[in-house]
Amino acid sequence: VVPDALGADAKAFNRLLQDASARDMPVFLPPGIYRVSNIELPTNIRISGVPGATRLVYSGEGQFMRAVGGKRVALNNLAIDGANRWLGDNQPGLITFQAVEDLSLEHCELRGAQKFAVWAERCGGRIDGNRISGAVASAVYAVECSDFVVRDNVVSDCGDGGILVHRWTKGHDGTIV
Repeated sequence: VVPDALGADAKAFNRLLQDASARDMPVFLPPGIYRVSNIELPTNIRISGVPGATRLVYSGEGQFMRAVGGKRVALNNLAIDGANRWLGDNQPGLITFQAVEDLSLEHCELRGAQKFAVWAERCGGRIDGNRISGAVASAVYAVECSDFVVRDNVVSDCGDGGILVHRWTKGHDGTIV
């Protein structure tokens, strides 16, 4: 996996993430543009980059990035760009997190989402210190989360609103915005 490559190699990127997760190793992405699609974030993954210089750009095939289940998923210091491309029907957010126990999305810049920028469903953890702009829907949609923290984010130019916290069922939520 190298930055600024012309072709999107989701298989190599996913292999890198799977290997790092299996070895409980963090992934550091050097500065550059990584054009990717169909990224499956495995359980226990930590990805970081150089603020403002490490860019993950959606190449437009299917879905962009999602995590389904898992203990810990952390994304830090990344510029994440949906490039205003349409996402597959099975992905509600540019980055979709479902049933992640400890989600950490910190100090990232997200832009150009054709749906929600961040979809967090049945998650715990935090979305903290990010800059989110240009989402057609809302910047953050947190549904059925538990003890979730969304703070110190700068949200601008999002079509359907900023931060939405929602429940489908009655019960304790504990989300702090």
